[in-house]
Amino acid sequence: MKTAKKILHVIMITVVCLFITFALVKLVKGTFMKQPLAHTFGYATVTIKDGAGSMYPTLSPGDTLLVKKQKSYAVGDIITFAEGNSLVTHRIVEVTSDGYVTKGDNPLNSVDSGVVKIENVQGKMVKVMSGFEKYCLSIWGFLTLVLIVFAIDTGFGMIVNKKLGKPIIGDADDNYEVNVEEFSDEEENIEQDHDDEEADIYEATVDGNKEDK
Repeated sequence: MKTAKKILHVIMITVVCLFITFALVKLVKGTFMKQPLAHTFGYATVTIKDGAGSMYPTLSPGDTLLVKKQKSYAVGDIITFAEGNSLVTHRIVEVTSDGYVTKGDNPLNSVDSGVVKIENVQGKMVKVMSGFEKYCLSIWGFLTLVLIVFAIDTGFGMIVNKKLGKPIIGDADDNYEVNVEEFSDEEENIEQDHDDEEADIYEATVDGNKEDK
């Protein structure tokens, strides 16, 4: 029981630390270092905002992608790259000595002008994130996850305390130890008072016997 409770505590702390790390990296890289995408452990997320649907039918406006930074890329990879102050997500159709030639999947699109240099590539698309995954990465998803873990931890603690007959409120182990110590102290005090009373009765009896003599 105690081991499972400790595991829940570790999970909660780990989740909080990971989210804080992700948020700090995003803040530092995006705000102070002015990087197009804030990568955490090589990964980043990007949302398609192309109203023209240049990647249709593969991708649609509003899709959120998980991209991963790599040392090199190949023909067929869908990459996100910086173009001026914007981010573009297109497919590699040719690899040259200068970089990558890209094109949107929309049949109406033509090959992009210019060559994308490797230093401008922000990563290769790993997957299109589901609505649930996007929610989990948001601040509301993080708070929901923390509340769920906290509720499970609290409920598990109440079950453990009930089975062991310990107090529900507060830390069960600490309260149990305190209660045992208080009970021991009270028992010692009662025994001491009882011994004192017997001693007083004995002295009074002795004194009475002396007076009768």
